[in-house]
Amino acid sequence: MEKKIKVLIVDDSALIRITIRKMLEKYPDIEIIGYAKNGKEALEFIEKTRPDVITLDIEMPVMDGLETLKRIMSMPNPIPCIMVSGLTAKGADITLKALDLGAVDFITKPTALASELAKLELELVEKIRAAVTVDLKKAKRKIIERPEPERRLLEIPKLTIKEKPLEKVKYKAVLIGISTGGPPALQEILPQFPENFPVPIVVAQHMPPGFTKPMADRLNKLCPLTVVEANDGDILQKGKIFIGKAGYHIKIRKRGSIVYLNITKQPEDTLYHPQVDIMYETAAETLGGDVIAVIMTGMGSDGSKGLEKLKPKGAYVIAQDKETSAVFGMPRVAIEKGLVDKVLPLQEIPKEIVRKIEASI
Repeated sequence: MEKKIKVLIVDDSALIRITIRKMLEKYPDIEIIGYAKNGKEALEFIEKTRPDVITLDIEMPVMDGLETLKRIMSMPNPIPCIMVSGLTAKGADITLKALDLGAVDFITKPTALASELAKLELELVEKIRAAVTVDLKKAKRKIIERPEPERRLLEIPKLTIKEKPLEKVKYKAVLIGISTGGPPALQEILPQFPENFPVPIVVAQHMPPGFTKPMADRLNKLCPLTVVEANDGDILQKGKIFIGKAGYHIKIRKRGSIVYLNITKQPEDTLYHPQVDIMYETAAETLGGDVIAVIMTGMGSDGSKGLEKLKPKGAYVIAQDKETSAVFGMPRVAIEKGLVDKVLPLQEIPKEIVRKIEASI
């Protein structure tokens, strides 16, 4: 019999604890081994019985989720934590901080809507299954308390690039597809691009609605380029990084010589919004091979179907390597399908993008 994934549910709300239990108890590979109403109770439980994964509420009395997470990550063998976050600006900021500190992923608080619950259930189960594959000892070595954005901006090495008009550059867009482990990874690579980077960057990050705007604002403080949450009709232009709006797909469209973003909920029957496949597929239709596609850390296989359309048209494809990926799912599938030109560690990805663009000038 296959070993079950042991889960500890930590939340001060009895209703949320029951809701998460009902979501998980029907899956034979998942076993709920306990509950805690706050961080203190969770730590006491862990001393006696070790779970494989913890669902961890952020706002709790006695000891909140952030402090609990710090203590769990300081253990010799940290336990993967999936944060449970409220849909507020404060909740989004704290959630991003939790991801910085080593949380594997997060979900939004369950609601009473049956349609939303069903989707959240699938999302949570997939994230729990992915969480047990994460090497937290490796992640822990890389996690440090990040300084304030202004200080961090000075510490991240900046690349340089030849100053050339955009029309002389072969590539018209850099398209990044990313999921689990994405926010910390993006904080490492996007600030490296210099102010005069001649190609727009578009990011499809799997994330619940309400969280991409705070993430874009945070990245904007770190990056020489302007970082914005994408809006429908935004024109792709150099000097900007567009973060796909959570809850919506990113489609690359063209009107005459103008390339723009179509931010839409259609199709609605996809697990992810935004879906990386849709961004890549529409880029293949609009830009052909004049694209650098980057497939990064994340569970599942999103992105590979889109790359099957992009790659034959001449797009240059980079995949993040296993060693630096939080979850080596999306890159692995693309590599196994022969859709990747270069496999690189996280920190080398911006250098390769700059090298490729300079070579095309």
